[in-house]
Amino acid sequence: MKLSDVQFKQLELPLAGIWVLGIALMSGDPVRMGLTALTGALWLAIAWKARLSLVLVVFLFFLTMHGPLGDPLPLQWTLALVAGLGTWACSIWSRHLFSAAVSSLMWGAMTLLAPPLWLLSVCGLPRLAKLHGEHPKWAVWPGLLLTGVGVGMKVAKGTFVSMVNQLAEADTYLRIRDIGIELSLQEQLWLILPIVGLFELSQRQTDDHRFNWRNVSLAGGLVSLLLVPGAVVIPLVYAVALPVCAFMLTRWILALPDWPTRILVSVGLLAHAYPLIGGLS
Repeated sequence: MKLSDVQFKQLELPLAGIWVLGIALMSGDPVRMGLTALTGALWLAIAWKARLSLVLVVFLFFLTMHGPLGDPLPLQWTLALVAGLGTWACSIWSRHLFSAAVSSLMWGAMTLLAPPLWLLSVCGLPRLAKLHGEHPKWAVWPGLLLTGVGVGMKVAKGTFVSMVNQLAEADTYLRIRDIGIELSLQEQLWLILPIVGLFELSQRQTDDHRFNWRNVSLAGGLVSLLLVPGAVVIPLVYAVALPVCAFMLTRWILALPDWPTRILVSVGLLAHAYPLIGGLS
């Protein structure tokens, strides 16, 4: 009997949900547990609508929590990540006026929680308005207001200019260079795949010749990384890029000619991921 896509996901959902709960229970204190469970639930919501394997996305989420990608994200950055994921999940599940406003508020809340992401917030609003094409003003103005409040708080504290000045400092780019060298020396496939998947997702489709706001969002995100504290950069990038690379992996696997080949490639990828779970030697 051939299962439909929805039926297959209904079979996956209990396993994926239990796995998310298990990851949450291993996160430490109750606050971390709650945030981890919420983050996993948001990834599942995104995976369901995007027609991705729920188990695959949870596996990639598991790698973000247990891989050697730096220390866990500070609480405020974790909350900013949850706000960004909430925006994505809300936008793909509902396109009503209320969901447009909620999505915009969550998107703008990223700047309140993590001010270095203000440029990502601004550059992502046009894309959000496009997603909520029937209510573009509600998708932009609440988020722009909160972004302005977040920037205003930094201006009031007298730290906004110094933060922006990091873009003109050589140490900022040397830090990014050192991070790239450190990752490249690991010689681990799963440290490269997420970055490739993140860039692949940002590309326009071959039959779509219109202006693509996804590229603007990516550009804002890349510049924002230059403002993010060094200890946060790696875990923040991989917390997003690892689950997102499920899009690329799904396309790669489905492009293979038959199921035996797909299974063989999947086993090979899993074998490469094994060292990440316990740390690279």
